[in-house]
Amino acid sequence: MSEDNINNNDNDSENGDIKKCFVTGSTGFLGCNIVEQLLIQGYQVYALYRSKNKVFELNSIAKRLNKQDQLILVKGDVTNYKSLLKGIPDQCVYVFHAAALIELDASESQQSIEQQQKQQYETNVNGTANVVEACFNRGVKRLIYTSTIACYDVEGRVINEQCKKENLPRSGYSRTKRIGELYVEDAIRRGLDAVIISPGFIIGKYDESSVGSFILMVAHQSSQTISAGVGKTNFSSADEVAKAHITAAQVAPNGSEYCLGGTLISWKELYEQVLFQLSIEKPVVAVSPLKYILTGKLNDLMAKWFGRYSTTTTSTTIKPISSEATDINSSVGDGDIKTTKASKSKPRPPPYQSFFLSCIQSVNFIIDSTKANNQLNFKSQTLEYMINENIQWLKQRNLL
Repeated sequence: MSEDNINNNDNDSENGDIKKCFVTGSTGFLGCNIVEQLLIQGYQVYALYRSKNKVFELNSIAKRLNKQDQLILVKGDVTNYKSLLKGIPDQCVYVFHAAALIELDASESQQSIEQQQKQQYETNVNGTANVVEACFNRGVKRLIYTSTIACYDVEGRVINEQCKKENLPRSGYSRTKRIGELYVEDAIRRGLDAVIISPGFIIGKYDESSVGSFILMVAHQSSQTISAGVGKTNFSSADEVAKAHITAAQVAPNGSEYCLGGTLISWKELYEQVLFQLSIEKPVVAVSPLKYILTGKLNDLMAKWFGRYSTTTTSTTIKPISSEATDINSSVGDGDIKTTKASKSKPRPPPYQSFFLSCIQSVNFIIDSTKANNQLNFKSQTLEYMINENIQWLKQRNLL
């Protein structure tokens, strides 16, 4: 695999007729799945990364698929415009912009939170503006922008592409992603070919920070029961979301938007399935919204005052995913990874039921994916399949 020094004068004749794609956020949860599906479909993938200790997952994917020659690692950052110009290859057909800063740590000091907010804006807004301009500059055929379903204005209704987006969302992540959408929409008016994809909750391999963190939270709780919110929402399979991105790049009309929902599941059902697959016998209790949200707020305050803490979790530390946690050269079978040694980096504190998590679990957030089903062949998977994908990967990476 090539790395860092990319010759933008490459032409397709040197690589046969293979088509070139550029992926931002390639080392993240969704980014890894997009890279994997692009490699499976025969694309040459230029994967943007910031830190070398995060690229081992990409290397592992390419090795398992025997596609090492189709993965090119590009060091850079969406906040660095020059690195984008250098990294996007000549004759690039698609740019998949999946990079985003999602999570803010509520347990940090106010000063730290404000710094996180600035970084989130820089990545999600200015980074998107950089990607848009780089696509113009490099003559990219199409931009596929990963947004979020939370950008839509919803008041207890089912969410689909017809819902309005007149107001900026309240949360920092959703608000910055919506502003990023505005940059993309403006670019479309200026002549850039682009598509916007808005997923809901995603479950699958390569995840320890989204639903993966909920799995870790449940696995490490010492209480006799597991509490869950009363709400329902749609969960989609990571590989199906990645496939939908690629199909959108190939066939969607310019300027299209798609909502990706998936299977409608209650949070109680999700936790019960996690416990079942982990062979843990505990009841799951659906808690009223007021009590659940107040508990989440209390947990945030406790975390801020005393460090990461929850009234329902143990002090067990969770080993972080890192390049030192596994040996990518010992891969056997279909993605089986032999653990070699624990990471020397700072242990990741256990997840806990935060105020934000309590809020999203206490309401129904229902997504209509009919348009994506019909036009992108987007498919729903069973909860059992999706949770198993995530759990098996967490075990392979020695996180469970």
